[in-house]
Order: sequence, then structure tokens, then C-alpha cells
Amino acid sequence: MEITYSSTRRDQWRCHVYVMSHRPLEIFSLLVGPFTVLFWLIPFYHPLGLWAYPAAFLTALLGLALILAGLLHAMIVQRLPTPASQRICTTAISPEGFRDVTPDKTMEYVWTQISDIRLHENDFYFWVGGTKGNFIPSSAFDDRREAQLFFETAMLYWRAAKSGQAAVLPSRDGVWPPAPRQ
Repeated sequence: MEITYSSTRRDQWRCHVYVMSHRPLEIFSLLVGPFTVLFWLIPFYHPLGLWAYPAAFLTALLGLALILAGLLHAMIVQRLPTPASQRICTTAISPEGFRDVTPDKTMEYVWTQISDIRLHENDFYFWVGGTKGNFIPSSAFDDRREAQLFFETAMLYWRAAKSGQAAVLPSRDGVWPPAPRQ
């Protein structure tokens, strides 16, 4: 199963915001900076009183957020130079693995390398380890049924690979998805 789609700046922002807000390792690494800054600045703030500690932490957190937003913006503008730019990508799933072709690289993984598959607001996230992943925007699919079929097929391949069994796709003859079992 293969899907070719275009990714926009809006899609890229949505992906990065999701990653930062739903991946524990990302959140932890974002908070380490302000805590480190606060720890090193404690000797300077001690004479200012107790209120200086939360003020220093919030200032460090705000500074980090601004720096991060600037870096993300620069990265997105590098990928998509104008607001109307589109990044053409192709993602394919098969019983053997997952392949994502972007303008700058091709990533291929066997299903056992995939650590998690998420569907969030019709966007797909394929995770490899704790921080590396691939994203398919909801706009890649013509309708919700096509997106659901892609997601269910990917989950079937992934679960089969994790359990060491061969993936058996449901019959596409007749009604899809099949009626619930009684």
C-alpha cells in the first residue's frame, strides 16, 4: 500500500507541536535546560529573595521556548521556502516494512524497528525508538475511510512482525471493514 502526498508548513508545525507535547523524552529534554540554568544561577539570585527562583525558572523556560520556536521556524522554512511550498513525499507499507521517501532522503525500516504507531487527529506518526519518527498528514488521504484502511493495515503488519507471525490482510472483497463478530 502506497500513498503520495504533499506536506505544507501547517502540516510541519502540527507535527512538531504534537511531538513536543506527546513524547516524554522530548518534554524531559526541553525542561532540562531551564532547570540547569536555574541551578547555575542560584548563587546570583540568593540575595534577591525567594521570589527570584521561580522568576529565573520562568525566564529560562520562556527563553528556551522562543529559541526552540525560532529553530523550528528556520527548519520548516528551509524545507518549505515559501508559504505556498509543498514537500512531495511517498510512504509505502508492506508486510516487510515501512518506507518513506522525501525530497532529501529515503528511510526504510522493518516493522520490528518501529516502536509505536499513533493516529492523532487523522495524522499518522510512526516512531523508531524514542525520538526518531515519520509523519503522514491527514491531508494525504482523500477520505476518512482510506486513512482508516491505511492505519489498520500498518497496525496489522506491525503487530504481526512484533509477534513473529505473518500478516494476513482481511479480504477486500465485499464490505470493508467487515461487520463485527457476534
